[in-house]
Amino acid sequence: MFNISSFLKRATNLLDSGEIKKKEIQYIIQKYTNYTCPGELIDIQKDVLVLKINPAYKMALFMKKKEILEDLKPFGISDIR
Repeated sequence: MFNISSFLKRATNLLDSGEIKKKEIQYIIQKYTNYTCPGELIDIQKDVLVLKINPAYKMALFMKKKEILEDLKPFGISDIR
């Protein structure tokens, strides 16, 4: 018999890991730009970090792109858009 509780627990763990990843990305962005990016504006598509933020904040981020990408390597992110 299929145990639904084990399935739901696994699904919850997967969701939590995505949320943890976004929190870490938020911390890294704030560390270099002093901008607190809301989690709903962060999207990860394959190995690209897509930020749906104000262009002024995005320019500040791109000025520190090299350093930010160094910190994002453990998350498998190779580019920011």
